[in-house]
Amino acid sequence: MQKAAGILRGRKAEYARTMTLEMGKPIVQGEAEAEKCAWTCEYYARARRRHARRAAARDRRLPQLTSASTRSAPVLARDAVELPFWQVFRFAAPR
Repeated sequence: MQKAAGILRGRKAEYARTMTLEMGKPIVQGEAEAEKCAWTCEYYARARRRHARRAAARDRRLPQLTSASTRSAPVLARDAVELPFWQVFRFAAPR
């Protein structure tokens, strides 16, 4: 996530220009959207590190699991079409 944030910030002018050319979004708004996505990536990277430290401490106290299972559920999202990057990052970053 940190690397994604760096890429977003490093290329935000390029991404904003693309949003302007493809959908007529003002460049300032495109840059702000890329910055918001970069901030979100950094936020969840910090949250994951905190969670990992707590989980590691907790795992030392728990007995080893003998089996595990996974479960998936559909995700429904509805957002404005004017936010192409944000639509992706608001769901991808927390995962």
